[in-house]
Amino acid sequence: MDVPLLLLPGTLCDARLWDPLRERLAHPDVRMPLLLGADTPSAMAALVLRDAPPCFSLAGFSLGAIVALEIAAQAPDRIRRLALISGNAHPDPPESIARRHSLLRAVLDEGMGAVVERTLWPHYVAASRQGDAALRALIVTMAERIGVDGLRTQNGIAIHRADSRPRLAALTMPVLAVAGAEDALCPPSRSVEIAASVADGRAAILEGVGHFVPLEAPQALAAHLSAWLAADSTHRRSERNA
Repeated sequence: MDVPLLLLPGTLCDARLWDPLRERLAHPDVRMPLLLGADTPSAMAALVLRDAPPCFSLAGFSLGAIVALEIAAQAPDRIRRLALISGNAHPDPPESIARRHSLLRAVLDEGMGAVVERTLWPHYVAASRQGDAALRALIVTMAERIGVDGLRTQNGIAIHRADSRPRLAALTMPVLAVAGAEDALCPPSRSVEIAASVADGRAAILEGVGHFVPLEAPQALAAHLSAWLAADSTHRRSERNA
């Protein structure tokens, strides 16, 4: 039996982010911790590691990918495989920090749902999914559950993240980097960069998909993760998928 698979969600996301993927991914032991309880990447990584099994495969989406990179830096020998979905190894630039603080103020003034629909939703998904009311409602519902305090905590994780690029070359486990070709928040070039920087890396860029890969393209993501879960040899390549 394979080792447990840990799935780390993104900002303002809970375990429902992974439901469409889990339905398509044949894995006997999937665990989905929330990114709450610590406001720096190092502290959040320590919390995840405290409750994690001795050895596991790890996949993180967006903010979860940032935490996953920190976990890989803290405990590389415990991670069998690493997948970074809509990931970014760069530090948070000053302009993003200012936007995060502005977003939090807006949520305090207007409410979570209104801000997510007006400010975040247009950047979350591909053009073809902008009219998907059910998907928008799910994302709003998750955000409202995480709430203002959760957003404040998760902003801290994003703001205080390290520049992980110098640490990538030390990773020896199979690394999969998946991105949507229409990701307006995290350019797919960041995933290509990650895959090219590790010894055993592969990038998969999904056409017609935005930032929310697990909800926009669960079938394609499941196929890539299934191959990643079976990975046992060194390879480096990039794939672009229609």
